[in-house]
Amino acid sequence: MQVIIYKFVDGTTSTVEVTEDIYLIHLELLQQEKRNHWKETRRHTSLYYFTDMGIDFEDKRIDLFAEIVRKENAERVHKALLTLRTSGAIWCAKCFTRK
Repeated sequence: MQVIIYKFVDGTTSTVEVTEDIYLIHLELLQQEKRNHWKETRRHTSLYYFTDMGIDFEDKRIDLFAEIVRKENAERVHKALLTLRTSGAIWCAKCFTRK
């Protein structure tokens, strides 16, 4: 009988006794996983690797300042609409909402 030890993310471990045939299949699966990982990472570096190292990349597609200003403007318009009477608010909403 062979023993397979599983290590979980929360730090606990579990040991399972298996037959020799199942243990050999387990070792073969581990070797295939190692080969796949090596094949995927030998030509490029995974983004998960950088994340684990504490390195993060800025998304250049989003302008954070413009996004903050847009949200603040939307809040101001919403507050202004709330102060209008009902008929004025409906008219403004029809004119200025995007469809």
